[in-house]
Formats: sequence, structure tokens, C-alpha cells
Amino acid sequence: MTKYALELNNISKKYGDFTAVDYLSLQVKEGEIFGFLGPNGAGKSTTIRILCTLALPTSGSAKIAGYDLNKDSGKVRENIGLVAEKLIMYDGLTAYQNLRFFGKLYGIPKKS
Repeated sequence: MTKYALELNNISKKYGDFTAVDYLSLQVKEGEIFGFLGPNGAGKSTTIRILCTLALPTSGSAKIAGYDLNKDSGKVRENIGLVAEKLIMYDGLTAYQNLRFFGKLYGIPKKS
């Protein structure tokens, strides 16, 4: 049986009337190298946000390392890493406040 690191089945993401991702399906096998390329506005960043559990898909299903994005988001986060192209911090917060915010987002205890 083939094991997949990533499985997307008809993932869509809409913001009101705007469709950012439109029924994307793909499978990436464990150990396979995969590149995600496309022009500006193609939905790459939105898809990455969905895969990192930072945004919910409007429709469709996805699994990372066999874990369902919607049902097992904690397990998904344990199995992924993200190095963003741009610094993801909120300007209105101090560095410490940013760390606390993202730590809370990912369930990291305060005394960690």
C-alpha cells in the first residue's frame, strides 16, 4: 500500500465571492520531493496556510502524514515545519508578545 505524506482531495477556499483555491487534488508519496509553483494569485499561499492548519478549507479534505487536517490538527502540526518567505509577525506586538501569540496558537505551555 502506498503511503502518502500529503493528500488533498478537492480542496477549495473561498473568501466571500472570491475563490482563492478551486478544487485542488494531489498526492505526494512519502520520500518524494515536490515543488509547489504557480503565478501570483494562483492560491499557493492559501493552500500552504490550509496545510499548516492556519486556515480551514471551505470544502474538500486533506491529510498530512495520514492525519486529517480538520480532525487531527495537533498531530498535523507535530509532523510539519514551515519556513515562510516573509517574516510572519504582527507589527503591533513586541517580539515576546509575538512568541506568546504563536505559542498559544500551537498549544505550547507558558512555562516551556
